[in-house]
Amino acid sequence: MVELLIVMGIFMVLAAVTMPVYGDWQRTVQLDTALQEIGSGLRRAQAKSLSGENDSAHGVYFSATEGGGSYFVIYQGDNYAARTEEYDAVSVWPDSLVLSLGIGGEDINFSQGRGLPSASGNIVLEDSGTGETGTTTINNWGIIE
Repeated sequence: MVELLIVMGIFMVLAAVTMPVYGDWQRTVQLDTALQEIGSGLRRAQAKSLSGENDSAHGVYFSATEGGGSYFVIYQGDNYAARTEEYDAVSVWPDSLVLSLGIGGEDINFSQGRGLPSASGNIVLEDSGTGETGTTTINNWGIIE
């Protein structure tokens, strides 16, 4: 019986030590995943515009809500307001990730056939709990990093 209590105590100590490490790791993974989704979404919209899918331009609309709950929409059309909604693909992030846009608006549209972006700049995500940030950049030529 004493041995069982000792083993249970060791497991409790190990759990108490590893939980904070796991929590930080999980938040870092959420941030990295969201940044990869942004890059993939931009590349997807650009590829659709380059190929002329449905004989239309495509773009990405970002919604930055204060306090988190941000998302983006890959859309078909010359701009977000005039899009064909049935082709929307939405990606939502956890509330802990806060979006900041340095692209001169909320929308990047890629020219049909050429794939050049209507805007360039930085798209920044910040984890409100840790303060860790990550950036996706798109330049005037449509190179996404």
